[in-house]
Amino acid sequence: MNRINLFLNRNNGPYLLKVAEKNGLLALRYANKKLRDNRDLVYAAINSGRLYEGFKYVSERLRNDEDVALFALERGADPIGLPSNLLDSESFLIKAASRFKDEYDISKRSLLAFVSDRMKANGKFVLNAIYFQPESFKFADESLRDSKSFLMKALKIRPSTVEHASLRLRDSAEFILDAISIESRNFEFASQRLRDDREIVKAAVQRNEHCWRHASERLQEDEEIITIAIKKNSSSVYFAYIRSEKIAVLAIKTDARFFPILFEGLYKDKNSEIAFFRNRSYAWERLNDDREIVKATVEQYGESLQYASERLKDDREIVKAAVEQNGKSLHYASERLKDDREIVKAAVEQYGSYLQYASERLKDDREIVIANGYCLPYASARLRDDPDVIKALVEGDEFPLHYENQSWRSSLEFASERLKDDPDIVKIAVRRNGYSLSYASYRLRNDKDFVLGVLKQYADTLSSSSHLLKEERDKLFQSVHVNFKLILTFISNDLKSNELFFTEACKLNEKFNDIQTENFKLFLIEAIRKDLLSLYCVSEKFLDDSEVVVTGIRNMPRSFDVVSNRLKDDKEIVIEAIRNKIENYYYASARLKDDDDIVLEVIKNKGLPISSASMRLKNNKEYVLQTVKENGLSLKYASDRLKDDNEIVLEAVRETSGSIEFASDRLKDNYEIILEAVKNDWYSSSFKYASKRLQRNKEIICEVVKEKFHSTTRVLNENNVDVIVELVLEGRL
Repeated sequence: MNRINLFLNRNNGPYLLKVAEKNGLLALRYANKKLRDNRDLVYAAINSGRLYEGFKYVSERLRNDEDVALFALERGADPIGLPSNLLDSESFLIKAASRFKDEYDISKRSLLAFVSDRMKANGKFVLNAIYFQPESFKFADESLRDSKSFLMKALKIRPSTVEHASLRLRDSAEFILDAISIESRNFEFASQRLRDDREIVKAAVQRNEHCWRHASERLQEDEEIITIAIKKNSSSVYFAYIRSEKIAVLAIKTDARFFPILFEGLYKDKNSEIAFFRNRSYAWERLNDDREIVKATVEQYGESLQYASERLKDDREIVKAAVEQNGKSLHYASERLKDDREIVKAAVEQYGSYLQYASERLKDDREIVIANGYCLPYASARLRDDPDVIKALVEGDEFPLHYENQSWRSSLEFASERLKDDPDIVKIAVRRNGYSLSYASYRLRNDKDFVLGVLKQYADTLSSSSHLLKEERDKLFQSVHVNFKLILTFISNDLKSNELFFTEACKLNEKFNDIQTENFKLFLIEAIRKDLLSLYCVSEKFLDDSEVVVTGIRNMPRSFDVVSNRLKDDKEIVIEAIRNKIENYYYASARLKDDDDIVLEVIKNKGLPISSASMRLKNNKEYVLQTVKENGLSLKYASDRLKDDNEIVLEAVRETSGSIEFASDRLKDNYEIILEAVKNDWYSSSFKYASKRLQRNKEIICEVVKEKFHSTTRVLNENNVDVIVELVLEGRL
């Protein structure tokens, strides 16, 4: 920009105003005295963001204007241009501290560096200043930096203030030990003498294990000190023990968990400090190739084998120890040892699915696969098509003793399709576990003679059980009854629809003989009432029959999921279903989910998660009040109207303080509700959701800090630092 033009236009307000919008420094430098006192021009110059030291060109009147001065500091002006009366004003400087932040070189631009000597010794201002510019504490008066009582207050505002404490305090064991109780990093700023004093370091580590990181190099390798740190918190040496192999070995020997921790860092976190050291010629390969270390580690944590060297992954003794501790370790063994029969057998004896890590040869080993039915999904195709193998495994399946058990399993599930269609194999499987029929081929599930033959074998089993003890016989009767019902559950719909066949099949169970009726529908209703059948056993035709369905859901409430869509839209049926099992609301038609009577029924029968409720329910005060009393976080799903309801929000925060996050802005500014939230909040996390006004409330702040973590950092923010400073100075925090 032509400076001659600027000089010639020094009296031209409009011209300089345009210049000020781009370069405030030049505009003010060349403006005449009158224009330097023009508020519009000065604000435009400040707002350009390029004023820097140019604030000194502003008229004395405007430089003494607090609003102008604060705006200038906020936009990057140097404090050097402020008049002395402002640099000696406590009220102004406390406001200025929050505007002037360390975005630039702190040594040149610290507000504390420019204030009067009186204000450098003003504790209230200094505490406000160091919150926004922690490094500026070095410009505070020596009397404050050498005062233990003031430093302890300062640590509540900025835990790292110790760095700029006086040399005398940083060499005081009493002060340093108190300081590290607040922040372990403060030990880093202790004098070299203290950090190299064995007794002081031990005391520091006993107070806070992370102090170990800041001890002298000599004491960082002290076995007793490392042991203390690890026993207090094994993660305390996570980032530090990489400095030397000696520390790493000692850490691993003290706590074997360090072995996987170390190598997870090395191999997974490529941007971490650990990865940096790994690239610096530290021979970590010596650690994962150290037989003694690896063996001791895998004996405690088998999966640590994954971090061992390739040589040790092929060491039979080490791999065997790892697998015996945790069969999953087989996954990390060498290919040679994955083919070791004894090792693989040890793994699959723990859990059959570990066969997936074995060699193809051993996946085809009959003895290993038969030893554990859970091996079958990972066995070779040849063995899954081997009748003898499948027979042996299905005969080992558990007897189902409860029809509603959701964890049924059958080895037939993993047999080949050919064997699932083999009548002899399926009959053996079903005799043991009726659930196996669900995996049989459709041909067999639709075969009348096959199904009748399977059911008859149960009748034969009961007739030949007279020699059993009563307890064993009762258990057998229970199993047969459950299996009978399971088979009728998984036969084809065609067979369920065949009334003559179905009646004949049922009569094979002597318990059905008490039902005397020729009417098939009444037969089904009575059988369901006696718990001999369920809705899962009946044909689609009767799943659309209201009498059968009502009987079914009363006997087995969860079976409502299979009824016809027509009945899921029938209000009386749905109400009956909900009365028996609240979750049946999910299966109701969309129309009925919003029906007033259905909503009322849901409210009466507690337990429906609000997240799945309809909008009508989410806007129902009675229902929402009920749900937030059981789980405060349910407030998240309430309607906006109810998120603004005092009673509901108060109950929510009483149950879960964090639910205040979902309250309306109006209630986040409610003293009673916020106070209740912070009283019940051990972690003080709910405080951040309070309104800015209440974050400055002294009673609420004191409630948050009281008997929690005794730390003001939980509540400190730019909005309330001045209030917290006052509380600290008053001794209330």
